[in-house]
Amino acid sequence: MRPESHRTPEQGCGTCKFSRLVATKLDLLCFHGDNIEGVGISRYPVESEYVELDGIDVCSLDGDGYDRVWAGRVVDPCDICDAYAREEKERER
Repeated sequence: MRPESHRTPEQGCGTCKFSRLVATKLDLLCFHGDNIEGVGISRYPVESEYVELDGIDVCSLDGDGYDRVWAGRVVDPCDICDAYAREEKERER
């Protein structure tokens, strides 16, 4: 547990509308500029999303298929970039 004095950036990737915590993999990925659709929510072990990228279920990808998606998109919740955009409404649940 972090000390009370620790603060994460308010505009970090963890609060950006382009990021998704991918269900089953539990990786926070940045989908800025991608054609994605949230197709479901997982609440175990943490709340995360089932995401389709160009019609392909990211959660079902394994090995090199997933590595190609992950490699250019993995971010840390505290990362900040110039494309940050606050989530204007709660994601569909």
